[in-house]
Amino acid sequence: MADRVIPTVKVDAGLNDIAGPTPLQLFAHRSLRNPGLLLGTGFLLAIAAISFLGPLVFDLDPYGQNLLKRLKPPFWMAGSDPAHLLGTDHLGRDYLSRLVHGARISLSIGFLVAAVSGAIGVTLGIVAGYFRGSIDAAVMFFVTARLATPIILVALAVVAVVGSSLQTVILVLGLLLWDRYALVTRSVTLQLREQEFVIAARAAGFSQARVLLFTVLPNIANPIIVVATLEMAQAILLEAALSFLGLGVEAPLPSWGLMVSEGKEYLLFDPWVIAIPGIALLLLVLSINLVGDGLRDVTAPEGRT
Repeated sequence: MADRVIPTVKVDAGLNDIAGPTPLQLFAHRSLRNPGLLLGTGFLLAIAAISFLGPLVFDLDPYGQNLLKRLKPPFWMAGSDPAHLLGTDHLGRDYLSRLVHGARISLSIGFLVAAVSGAIGVTLGIVAGYFRGSIDAAVMFFVTARLATPIILVALAVVAVVGSSLQTVILVLGLLLWDRYALVTRSVTLQLREQEFVIAARAAGFSQARVLLFTVLPNIANPIIVVATLEMAQAILLEAALSFLGLGVEAPLPSWGLMVSEGKEYLLFDPWVIAIPGIALLLLVLSINLVGDGLRDVTAPEGRT
């Protein structure tokens, strides 16, 4: 009898297809189907690019004054100056250059405040949710005390006493905006601490610090990122409010809130002085909120299958 030839089948040829897309591929696929996330990311990247590359393109001094060219209108209005596309302010400073430099200040404040408040809130929340008991009660007491304290009034009082500066605004807002991080992190950690992989890590003899840093923290990164985007937008608005009241970024730094404050006296006759930085502030905060909402939808547990 002739020997039979048994055909071989390559089992591993379709393993990738059977396993399905990777988490990164799934995240990219869902992101491309989320118009809000795409729009917000596009606006945010454009503003960031303009803020850091704009000074190289528009070679103008945001602090240079020329009283002979004060309150020149932007290019779409009569009487504009071709050398100043967005006009000049009440001191003759180029508005486009100040707007570009102001974007860098607003983005820096948003990122740094989110980093400072996130470090405080995530640490307190993850410790409270993991250890519970008296530690949880103490953390929740501080959270309740913080929620009972009006942010803008405390910021006004501290800045009025210490003095207004960029560093002071970042530090004060960073020390006041950690409560949302703490609440969200605590809630998610309470759910994760009883999961099998956390119990297995403890049973393997890992230290508490290692379990928190390398087991719990990576699994709560998504809600932390979403909260960070919301806190960035809130920090930018609070800085603009403080600068508008004269207790935020000190002059002559081109903060958008300070630009609105300096232009309020010319609102009736030259409304563009307030409209330009106001619209820029609106677009920045809107783009950050769209990114936060999009990330929340993309990383939602019910949409990961």
